[in-house]
Amino acid sequence: MGRLDDNWKEGKRFLPILSGEDEGFKKLFDEKTNRINRDNYEGHGFAWEIMNNCQEIVLGYEEKVGYCLNLVLRSIDMKTFEIIVEAALQMQCGEDINKVRDIIGIAMIKDVPVFGDTIELHENLKDIQSSIIKEGFTSFFDGEEKRVKITRFNDFDLNNSKEILKNLSCSHLITPGEIRIVNEKISSDFRQYANAAKFIDSLHLVIKEFSELLKSKTRNENQLQEYITRNPILFGTEYKSIKPKHCLGSEYEMDYALQRFDGIFDLVELESSSLGLYTKDGNPRAELTHAEQQILDWQEWLEEKNFYAREYLKDIRSPKGFVVLGRSESLNDDLKKKLARRNLTFGNKLQVLTYDDLLNKVETFLEIIKKSN
Repeated sequence: MGRLDDNWKEGKRFLPILSGEDEGFKKLFDEKTNRINRDNYEGHGFAWEIMNNCQEIVLGYEEKVGYCLNLVLRSIDMKTFEIIVEAALQMQCGEDINKVRDIIGIAMIKDVPVFGDTIELHENLKDIQSSIIKEGFTSFFDGEEKRVKITRFNDFDLNNSKEILKNLSCSHLITPGEIRIVNEKISSDFRQYANAAKFIDSLHLVIKEFSELLKSKTRNENQLQEYITRNPILFGTEYKSIKPKHCLGSEYEMDYALQRFDGIFDLVELESSSLGLYTKDGNPRAELTHAEQQILDWQEWLEEKNFYAREYLKDIRSPKGFVVLGRSESLNDDLKKKLARRNLTFGNKLQVLTYDDLLNKVETFLEIIKKSN
């Protein structure tokens, strides 16, 4: 069925509005109208009936009456028999915004355009219509108040801008509320895409700058470590900051603490990038074992001082430890396997990384993002 058959094949009966002073004619007309109303509008409220004859509604606000809905109607001038289109009826709602919403909901079902009398009221109207689309409204049927949901909005996935646009129907009036929902969602998507693009650009920059620092023949260890503290993404996406000189009670002071987005801290020991991890004989260097022991001592202290930690160090709970030392290029295949076994031995308590491993973390993450898009 098309719009012509759906809407106009059998015609529509409108509740007429009369203008002029011919009381006899008006009485005769009213009797016929009442008979039509009883036959065709049984169980429906006045708002449903009058909406069929409504050209548009203007949402206004008056100091003495509050919110008011001004209905522009077609009326018959009883003297000239001209059809007049005018703001013939005002429905006063006071400060009851729910009443306003319920009447506008009927207008949306009847495809009656609604406008705000001022820019501010038009913005209010968008909010009202948006809430009707999302939540519905209430109306009376056979004397009983019921919740009404406009059927054409049942398939609206408000989290999917493509689906919202797809479900906007050319066979119905598109309301300011629908436009607002589309605008808000598309704007939100655009901000997300813009933020994602900005994030990807930042990953490219970190990779470029950190690579240059590592390649520099005259690299400065302090500069390298300062760069790491400014870019916690090198340790993973779950970290938002790196805090130097973080105290564990009065007994220990960590070189660095990694703070996750949930506020919890992990432990970090940054050693020199110019040091090797193993001796020529394949034994772990003293700097490596010292850094590992430092992390293990901190973790043991936290377990022993469990009560103190829960009371005063609430953001440090079973922290994971990282030791960052040396370059991957100093490791042959056998030493790489030995380091992998060493990390497996520590399990989730401790992980030994080279400075190149930090760089690889970011490069791998960037590749995953690119493939997912």
